[in-house]
Amino acid sequence: MPYVYVCIHKTTGQFYIGSRTTTKQTQPAHLDFPKYKTSSKTVKPNFDDFHWFVIAEFFDSKSAYDFEQQLIYENWDNPLKLNSRHTYMGGAWCVVGRKRSSEHRQKLAAGRQGKTMPDSAKQRIAEAVRSRVVSDATRRKRSEAQKGKTLSPETIAKIKQTKASRDYKPRIISKEHRKAVSAARAQQWICVSPVGDIYHITNLRSFCQQHRLQPSRMCLVAKGECKHHKGWVCHKQC
Repeated sequence: MPYVYVCIHKTTGQFYIGSRTTTKQTQPAHLDFPKYKTSSKTVKPNFDDFHWFVIAEFFDSKSAYDFEQQLIYENWDNPLKLNSRHTYMGGAWCVVGRKRSSEHRQKLAAGRQGKTMPDSAKQRIAEAVRSRVVSDATRRKRSEAQKGKTLSPETIAKIKQTKASRDYKPRIISKEHRKAVSAARAQQWICVSPVGDIYHITNLRSFCQQHRLQPSRMCLVAKGECKHHKGWVCHKQC
């Protein structure tokens, strides 16, 4: 059974919190001890200097791992802890302090070569991305993080090479989808005619074509760079 354990140094009191989450483990934790001990590189060479205790046992690996990371997080400010990282931040799980070596990265890349993702997995990922809600604060942070960044010529060449080698399928966009995109991107405008008639519109270009106006001049009027265009006044509605 998956379990969470703690190793406490007999002299210094330093401790290490770990978990045994393998699905092959079927026997109780106290029977697994002589064979497994710990995975810590700090504790394992000097294991005889530590006391070993089982804190809790679980029916599934995820619960054991979550409990282990929560305990590490709660004892993160303790100077006696030997754990160097955790993946828990205030109720959210993410990788913190995990630095992979170049050899590890190469092994991960080699393991992924030749593998293709099934269509069902692609569909699940696409649905998750479409249903994701990004707050305005997150959008502003992403925008600020990208400002001032420039791509090197080598990176641009790699991107071009990757795009050229891909076999893109023609994307068919339905009329309903085009209308939905147009409605989402449409801006609200208020136009006042020379005789004082007020128009609330969403398509400035089409409105200008109907009334023989230039869209670029109307935009300058909306920006305040021109007073009027053929007697027309335009404002962007917030």
